[in-house]
Amino acid sequence: MQNYQLSYSKGDFRLFITGYSPSTTVTIWMNKSSFKTVLTVNERSTLMVQIPTNAELPGTSKSCNVIVIKADKPVSVLSLNSKLQSADTSIVYPIEDLGMDYYVVTPEDGPSDAFKEFSVVSYEEPTNVDIFLTGSVSYQEKTYAAGSKLTVLLDPYNALQLLSRDNLSGTRVVSQKPVAVLSGHTCTRKNTKCNHVYEQLRPVPSWGTSFIIPPISLQLKSDVIFVVAAEKTTIEYQVATRKSSQNLNAGQVIELDILVQTPLYLTSSAGIQVIYYCTGWQDKRRTPYDPLLMTIPPVSSYCSSYYIYGQQDFENYGSLVVRTKDVKSVTFNKNPTADLTWSAIPGTDYSWATQTLGKGFSFQLLENPSSPFLLLSYGFANMNAYGSPAICANGEFLSCYNEVKGGG
Repeated sequence: MQNYQLSYSKGDFRLFITGYSPSTTVTIWMNKSSFKTVLTVNERSTLMVQIPTNAELPGTSKSCNVIVIKADKPVSVLSLNSKLQSADTSIVYPIEDLGMDYYVVTPEDGPSDAFKEFSVVSYEEPTNVDIFLTGSVSYQEKTYAAGSKLTVLLDPYNALQLLSRDNLSGTRVVSQKPVAVLSGHTCTRKNTKCNHVYEQLRPVPSWGTSFIIPPISLQLKSDVIFVVAAEKTTIEYQVATRKSSQNLNAGQVIELDILVQTPLYLTSSAGIQVIYYCTGWQDKRRTPYDPLLMTIPPVSSYCSSYYIYGQQDFENYGSLVVRTKDVKSVTFNKNPTADLTWSAIPGTDYSWATQTLGKGFSFQLLENPSSPFLLLSYGFANMNAYGSPAICANGEFLSCYNEVKGGG
């Protein structure tokens, strides 16, 4: 996706590809271009692949600049979109996890030369995509107002990117064939300078009804979660001892505050999407840390082991949410995590803690054989930040690959 201005700084676009079996062959290419690379990745190892700078989607456009990753055995993929002091990460989900119904989330705040944005990416078949807009966009010299429908035909391996000055949260994307949808902001800001933020979204059928949202422990200001409903639903949430509820209509997006050092427990009567927006802050030495965007997985999709990456030039962290009775079972690279400080989460039988991963690139394994848990991955640097869920590394994540030859 477009990171701030196309002319701003040189893009540094990377994929981190992790193998789960010995000698896995991975082929990466860009549609309608000369870029192609074939690599071998081994079990419990990660390769970094540099993506050409011209893969960045230009403004509101339809493009062939789609990166395709195919492996002969299971792999997982993390993407990094980085420019000078403007970076974020996202999991890249496998084809079998894609869907045909999504709701967009775009943070509102940003400078006048930055835009809310989302993109829709097709797979190997052409597909019509209906976009029900909550904000105005211009596409092919025509303006589509909030409340209107934009229909676009995507050829195989095409990407549509839409930019707007309006808030696009709640925009619905409905396709005939499975597509990938990414959503964010070219450069959003709240408490500090602006930062590019994005996430690959999960389709409506994969949403959940129970969420635990740990705070980012370094944050000195309030953060925000976006809660999105696809149908009429009632949400109930607890912050410390205070309980609240709210009714949401189909397509409605609300914001709830994540207070300093305070987790939030959220349940709903129907599936919802929850996206964490870190608003940035200045530390006591006046070092500014910028916003990030990350999906919060529901309790139903917790895993018992995760791979987590530390990124170069960042101080890297992981937020854990673990059943209170099992916190002593958590291991970090097969070693006990005796030094973690755990805090109980009111209304649940879970506790949360922050694992420091250090500075610079790293590839770590966190496990809890006693019960599934949540792990969020994020990092901060001067005027920069990134974040996304950590990547499941256990069998539940991989079982869906068994029937898909050459998937990845």
